[in-house]
Amino acid sequence: APSAVSGTGKGGTTDTLTVDWTNNSIDGDEFVEVWLKPTGGSWARHTPVPLAVGATQSADVAGLGIGVTHDISLRYRRGPYYSPNSSDSSDPSAWPAGQIGTGSTLINAPTMDSTSWSRISAGVERSVLNWTNTHPTLQTKVYRGGGLIDTVAAGVTTYNDEAMSGEASHTYKLKHTSDVDSAFSNSIIQWAGPDLPPTPTILTSQEGGLWMLTWTNGDASLETELWKRNVTLAESHALETTAGSGATNNSDAETGTEGQTVAMAVRHKKTEFAVDDFSPWNGGSSSAQADEIQAVIA
Repeated sequence: APSAVSGTGKGGTTDTLTVDWTNNSIDGDEFVEVWLKPTGGSWARHTPVPLAVGATQSADVAGLGIGVTHDISLRYRRGPYYSPNSSDSSDPSAWPAGQIGTGSTLINAPTMDSTSWSRISAGVERSVLNWTNTHPTLQTKVYRGGGLIDTVAAGVTTYNDEAMSGEASHTYKLKHTSDVDSAFSNSIIQWAGPDLPPTPTILTSQEGGLWMLTWTNGDASLETELWKRNVTLAESHALETTAGSGATNNSDAETGTEGQTVAMAVRHKKTEFAVDDFSPWNGGSSSAQADEIQAVIA
């Protein structure tokens, strides 16, 4: 009788199961009958496979469901004769255990298209996910940061996440699911806040301790916060000033600090529902010190 029976979804397909087994005690003129039962379905015999010379053999069974797990039972047949204890076709799951296995067809992953952030009330922020379903008849699992946060109905192509933490980057990705899951979709990183930080271009120092920082706005409709610290004195960043919408530079004079190093970092601020939300710092991170621009005061 055949043994070591298993099934694997055939790569590049979603309806084909490759059934593998080991041949034992054969004469060479037998056929192998492949019987499959999908989850919730009934047993069905598929086209018998001529026995091949060699210890192992496989056969592809096409036309199956997407992402469906199948029970597999195999038996040899020569004319009216079958493998021992395998002649009863009413329940192939009762055949000897070595002739039985399982396998699942594959599922293609959905495609993440876009994400966006908004504040919808004083206490609620929302990240909106949009995607394209590869299999519109299957449910979709939604992941944030590698953890499952929800499973949505078949055909749905958008999701509102209102449980993420603000002023942080969140990685979203998806899976289609049936009896088994697809691989992960592509991922998209969404900042929970205004997501276009300003980009500093120059921090200069001139005689008299004058410094100037210029930047390009990610969103010119937002205010820009400038945070400063004295690196030489190992100070922490503190808010220096908030520049109005559309501003692209700021300057100040340091006194008594010749030869010392100062550092600046900038971020956008958006105020809605009397709540301030912030972009990443100018280098794209959540740390002012990691993204600071430094200069030595002349």
